[in-house]
Amino acid sequence: MKRILVVDDEESIRLLYKEELEEEGFVVEVA
Repeated sequence: MKRILVVDDEESIRLLYKEELEEEGFVVEVA
């Protein structure tokens, strides 16, 4: 399983990337 860290100051952008990447099989951490 691949892990990725998404960092952005906009919560909506963080959540958008988190959802999309999790659908592709990534483990996503946001900050």
